[in-house]
Amino acid sequence: MIGVHMPVIFLDIDGVLRVNHTLPAAQFDIPQLQLFKNIKIETGARCVLSSTWRLYPRHRMAVRKILNIDEYTPDMRAGFRSVDIIKFVETYNLCSERIVIIDDDITAHIYGMPNVCNIVTDPRVGLTVEHASRVIEFCNSPTLPEVPHAEKTNDSVLQDCVQKISQVN
Repeated sequence: MIGVHMPVIFLDIDGVLRVNHTLPAAQFDIPQLQLFKNIKIETGARCVLSSTWRLYPRHRMAVRKILNIDEYTPDMRAGFRSVDIIKFVETYNLCSERIVIIDDDITAHIYGMPNVCNIVTDPRVGLTVEHASRVIEFCNSPTLPEVPHAEKTNDSVLQDCVQKISQVN
């Protein structure tokens, strides 16, 4: 982990840690679960549940017990998890932190910000070794990747975050 800042991982469950839908409800696939636990150990990241699992008490309890995740994004009822993630980032003033979004739904991702790493999983495969390596490298790297100035964010709400990040760098 770099300095005093802590990376933040927004986590989906179905299609990331749960690909075998014949498992009983609120259970995870072991290989993907182990990869995610390794990510947490290697990065020391703050983890936030952005999955629809956050809407169901039984599922939230399983996430709390197995993954030790107590935070979850609000349900802004906008139809896109990216809006929920943006609201969480704004509420907790995380605009200058390294943010990782791990989700199989591309509409959950945020683009055009150098401090955001989007991991799009194949819902039939879930989290892979390559994904885990990419997250760990992004969270632990001393520098952020460059994003071209011409690239725009996918949501105008993020403009404040982009401005705050440029002031920090």
